[in-house]
Amino acid sequence: MVILLICPECGFKNRKYAGFCEECGYDLRYLPQNQPTTTRSFTWNLIIILILLTIVLVLLIVVSRLFLSNLTFTS
Repeated sequence: MVILLICPECGFKNRKYAGFCEECGYDLRYLPQNQPTTTRSFTWNLIIILILLTIVLVLLIVVSRLFLSNLTFTS
């Protein structure tokens, strides 16, 4: 789980312990402790990657079947 710190100046989601905003350079070191944060789970990233890999695999199988069915073998 990655904890992100939202910049109050531009809204960019920075890493929790960033000293300055990676987008606008705003000083994040002295923000109040109750500043809103957000969490992003790597589980969702893994799920998306697995779905995309499955789609690519299915497309490869379909294309290879179509290609092989168009080949004619003569003796």
